[in-house]
Amino acid sequence: MKGSEDGSSSTTVRLVNKSTSVAGTADFYAWGLKGNHENLGSRGLRAVGAQSFVAGSNAIVVFAVNTFAPWSNAATNEYDILLDVDGDGKPDFVVFAIDLGLLTTGRFNGQVAAAVFNVKTGRVVIRFLADAPTDGDTLLIPFLASDVRVTPANPRFSYIVQSFDNVSGLAGDAITSAASFNAFNNSISTGAFVDLPPGSKANVPISIDPAEFAKTPALGEMVVSFENFAKEGRQAKLLPVSREDGDDGEDGEDGEE
Repeated sequence: MKGSEDGSSSTTVRLVNKSTSVAGTADFYAWGLKGNHENLGSRGLRAVGAQSFVAGSNAIVVFAVNTFAPWSNAATNEYDILLDVDGDGKPDFVVFAIDLGLLTTGRFNGQVAAAVFNVKTGRVVIRFLADAPTDGDTLLIPFLASDVRVTPANPRFSYIVQSFDNVSGLAGDAITSAASFNAFNNSISTGAFVDLPPGSKANVPISIDPAEFAKTPALGEMVVSFENFAKEGRQAKLLPVSREDGDDGEDGEDGEE
C-alpha cells in the first residue's frame, strides 16, 4: 500500500482474463466475511462482501454471497444477511435471497428475490431480484439503504450471514463473527466494474481510508466474475489486505481466469 497526503492508502489490483475466447467482467466488493464449511457445498458460505452506490441521501447496497460449490438454481436455497444498524448487537433487519414464488405465494417459481425483513415490524419489502446465475456459486443481493434505516447520519451497520436449504431440508451454514460496512463512505473502495476482452489485462486502483477502516475494517477485496469461473471453479476471487504492494492474495495471482 502507498500513502497519500490525505492519509489514504492506495494500491493496484492486476486483472487477467486468461480465456482466449470468452470476455469477462470484474466487480469489486469490500470482503467482510469468510467461512470454512466446504463440505456443505452450495449451502457452505465461503465469503460475503458488500458494495454501495450513493445517490444523494440514499444508496443502493449490494451484498455478494459466494459459496463453496455451485448450485443448479439458487432459488432452492435461502441466504440471509442479518443487519445490526443501531449497534446493540441484535439484528434489526434481514436482507435475504429466496425464491420469489415461495415468498409471495408459497410455491416455487425459480426466480430469486432480494427482500428486506424488518425484525421489529415484520414487514417485508421486495424492490429487486437477486442476480443469481444458473450453475453459479455467487449471487448478488441489492437493497436500498433507506429500507434498513441506513442514512448519511447513520451510515454504518454490522452483519452476519446464514444459509438454508428450502427443498431437501439439508443442514445450512452460518458465519456469526460480524463484519461491518459504511454504505456512504466505504473503508476500502468498492463498485469498480471492469470489462475484460479475451486475453486482456487491466489495472484497477484500490484505496483505503485509514480512519474509516479502523471503524469498519474489511478483510480485503472480493472480486466477482460471472462470465469466467475463476481459479478452482469459483466466481469470486478473494484478495486480502496487504501491507505490501504485490501481495497475491488467497487465490494466488491477482486477477481472473
